[in-house]
Amino acid sequence: MTVRVFVDTNVLIYSRDQRTPDKASRSVDWLRTLRNQDGLVLSPQVLNEAFSVSGLKFRDVASSEVAEWIRHLQPYCTAPLDSRTVGLALDLHQEHRLAWWDCPIVASAIMAGCVYLLSEDMQHQQLIRTVRVINPFRVAPSDILNSN
Repeated sequence: MTVRVFVDTNVLIYSRDQRTPDKASRSVDWLRTLRNQDGLVLSPQVLNEAFSVSGLKFRDVASSEVAEWIRHLQPYCTAPLDSRTVGLALDLHQEHRLAWWDCPIVASAIMAGCVYLLSEDMQHQQLIRTVRVINPFRVAPSDILNSN
């Protein structure tokens, strides 16, 4: 059974940031494992943020290279970001008092049927409706994926 895991922007960014080798290595490990198991899920918001943040953080990288990276990730962009997602995000904001920009991320993960959401920006192990937040720098993919 495929475990669907939504990946937040910070994990994508760390996968390309060699200034933080431990986080880069762990991010790459998570992404590779999820791709190999057909469990990687992204949303339009994540891809947009990844492109924008990359332009600010990696100024020595050509935007065409960043665009090519984003194009490579597009097949995994299967989580919705539409008016229903926004409605759920508004509900989550009221229910859980999350930072606003995390709410559409969580809503997309829920609507995509994900079991886990990888992010270091939210509380590790927090359950938000049907999605459990996992800090990918605290656990390895095998710790989570092999337990299902």
